[in-house]
Parts: sequence; C-alpha cells; structure tokens
Amino acid sequence: FVVILPDTDLNAAVETIQRLQRDLTKKFFLHNNEKVLVTFSAGVALRLANEDQEDLLGRADKAMYQAKQAGKNRVVAAN
Repeated sequence: FVVILPDTDLNAAVETIQRLQRDLTKKFFLHNNEKVLVTFSAGVALRLANEDQEDLLGRADKAMYQAKQAGKNRVVAAN
C-alpha cells in the first residue's frame, strides 16, 4: 500500500511511519480466535523535482526491501 503525506519532509515522514509501527505493535488483532501481531517494513521516499510517479514508487519500493533485509519491521528512507 502507499501512504501519501503532503507537505511533509523526509524526516517527518519517517517519524510518522515509525510512530504507526509502534502503535500497531501495541495491539493484537484477532483472526480465527487467535491473536495476531501486525508488523510491517516500509520504504519512505520524498518526491524529487520533476520525478515521475513510477520512479518515485520504485525508490520507495527499493527502500522497503532494504528495510526487510535489515531485519523486518523497519523503516528505510530512500536515497
């Protein structure tokens, strides 16, 4: 999924996603009467001047895979 944070710089976007991660890990969800902990890895990218949407999403996707490789449930900012 994609989260768009208008008028937000890269550091604030990373902090926002990290806060969402923390909030989700404080709660369990029920599925088939079993407790499930939700975690996720995220790549965060700031749109560069004149960057097309495909390139932006590609950089965010690459950062997400770096987050997964770093140990999962992490946030990585794209270069």
